[in-house]
Amino acid sequence: MTLLDPTAAEAVHYATDPRIRHLAEAAWRMRTGGSRTDWLKLGKNNPEALIAEAREWMRAAVAGGLLPAPSSDPAWKADAHQAADADPDTEEPRCGKCRTPFDPTDTRYDGAARYAATPYCGRCIDACHESTDAFHRCVICQ
Repeated sequence: MTLLDPTAAEAVHYATDPRIRHLAEAAWRMRTGGSRTDWLKLGKNNPEALIAEAREWMRAAVAGGLLPAPSSDPAWKADAHQAADADPDTEEPRCGKCRTPFDPTDTRYDGAARYAATPYCGRCIDACHESTDAFHRCVICQ
């Protein structure tokens, strides 16, 4: 067995490693046969989403030397986000709620560009935050 490097694994966290969400989605879709849309409807805090388990799998792979540790390099993060957000049918990153392709040139607050590092467009974030329904629940606010 390979020697483990637990210090490398400490850097693996939801905020630093987009591969976690991608791994969790792949495992969930294999278990359930669900679609990407079904996955996104679960919301990130749903226990069925396997996010916590995926973090541990990713930490084990990094500690065992199977995968490189996450990098603070912006290019590495951009590539990891792009891989995690790509729609397998189109290979084009899309909003996790409305499925509209991201348009980086539409930077209005309610535009089609990605909102910060989220998997959602500005339009969906704006609509979610504008909701006045006390029982409003969607993939963004869950």
